[in-house]
Amino acid sequence: NISLKFICKWTKLKVENNGTAFTNICVQNSILNMPIAHQQGRFFIKDKYLNHLIDNNQIVLTYVNNKGKISNDINPNGSIMNIAGISNEEGNVMGLMPHPERASEPALTPLRSADGLLIFKSMLNYLKKA
Repeated sequence: NISLKFICKWTKLKVENNGTAFTNICVQNSILNMPIAHQQGRFFIKDKYLNHLIDNNQIVLTYVNNKGKISNDINPNGSIMNIAGISNEEGNVMGLMPHPERASEPALTPLRSADGLLIFKSMLNYLKKA
């Protein structure tokens, strides 16, 4: 994190790519509520590799505000372009900072959000079709 402090809070994520094994039941450009909990780490990449991710639609999730817009003030850890999750070119491997497992049961979350469950249901959906 840019702050070098432990951050544990809920964030809003925009589904930038719903064609992956992890987002295939999500609506493109929809906003998900998901928590983060980390002290170290933020996504960083050199420009030439970032352009490759962009060109190949590998940016899966980004940190956004309530209106779905990217801004520096809502970026919880200082990641490049507010990136919260990326995939490999095939879309069957994803790396992300938020914790979907902590947003998978409405009764256990303060927001009563089960948006994280969409990630796991997408994985099941992908496996059923494979």
